[in-house]
Amino acid sequence: SGTGDVTAPAYAFAAGTTRTVTTNTVGTGIRPQSRIDSKTLGVKEDAADEWKSQMEKIWEKWTAHADAGNRMDFYELQRLADRQMLESGEALFLVTMVKEPGRPYYLCLDPIEPDRLDTPPGENKKKVRKGVEIGMRGEPVAYWIKKTHPGDYSYSQAPSKDDYERIEARNEY
Repeated sequence: SGTGDVTAPAYAFAAGTTRTVTTNTVGTGIRPQSRIDSKTLGVKEDAADEWKSQMEKIWEKWTAHADAGNRMDFYELQRLADRQMLESGEALFLVTMVKEPGRPYYLCLDPIEPDRLDTPPGENKKKVRKGVEIGMRGEPVAYWIKKTHPGDYSYSQAPSKDDYERIEARNEY
């Protein structure tokens, strides 16, 4: 009886710890609270209160459609980000615009598995570190994202630069 598999209980313990930390960190989710300064805007207090109410309604309507893949709401994306930070040390989201029926706003977040961030073959290793292209002051200029997850089986040849997408660190959104 002393030869049992300890991997499954250890994994369950680690998963439980991650879940507990995420629950305690994120809770029900980070929610904005509008505060409208009527004097600064030059509007009456009633108008400021109405604007505040409208902004909070827009936020709540957007949260259900925050995920570009229509799989999670904004609060689930927050929990995903926290878990990824704990498990991988980073969380990546591409801010994008998705125009489709039923989506009230185009702005959404596209979660990127951190394991897909990597330096393409042939790239200058001093300029691109672990998939992050670095500028003159050490600032991120772009991210190199593998088009498929590195754990996916591939029967193709060795990876090439074509297997990666370069995403600018700053965009017009």
